[in-house]
Amino acid sequence: YLPDSLKRDIRSRLKDKVMFGSDYPSIPYKRILSEWDQMGYSDDMLEKFFHRNAESILDL
Repeated sequence: YLPDSLKRDIRSRLKDKVMFGSDYPSIPYKRILSEWDQMGYSDDMLEKFFHRNAESILDL
């Protein structure tokens, strides 16, 4: 559901700006996490998207 251009930009200029959000319960977490994993991002990048970027952006 992400355009290819966005997937590319997430790897570079957006890597510190992406924060995870979901459509739960419309889309189950298991499916969402599986789809993100299939996009081929490194574990470090996924940690940023799911945790560290939120801490930084929200000043937590």
